Amino acid sequence: MTRSNNRIARRIAYFIKQRKITQQEFLDLLLEQYGIEISQPTVSNWKNGVSSPSIELAPVFCEIFDISLHELFGIPPEQELLEEEKQLLDRFNAEPRKVFLELMEKYDLLLMELQKVKQEKEEAERRLGTVAEQMKKHLGL
Repeated sequence: MTRSNNRIARRIAYFIKQRKITQQEFLDLLLEQYGIEISQPTVSNWKNGVSSPSIELAPVFCEIFDISLHELFGIPPEQELLEEEKQLLDRFNAEPRKVFLELMEKYDLLLMELQKVKQEKEEAERRLGTVAEQMKKHLGL
């Protein structure tokens, strides 16, 4: 687990404790209000730094704990951000689900582009292999 993921897991544990709810109450809240089923051992692993929650759950955590994305990730408000990052964070804090879905759409588009590039690369390598074989045959190698 990366350092930032470990920090997120610790922040979740902190907000559960700060809200003065039990793990089970937190799990019930996730299930009842968001339809997300997570096991107690999973949350324990988050709290102990063994694993971390999926980044896809960030908007849900922000809503549950009534916090900003900055707070969730433990980013000090005084930390300098690029203007684009500030705008994205402002939008996310105002409409977390909408921004999250937009980001996921962009992510999906990037994955599709990456897959296309990968296929084109494989095709180019196949063609190169064919040309190389033809050259070897032509040269009698």
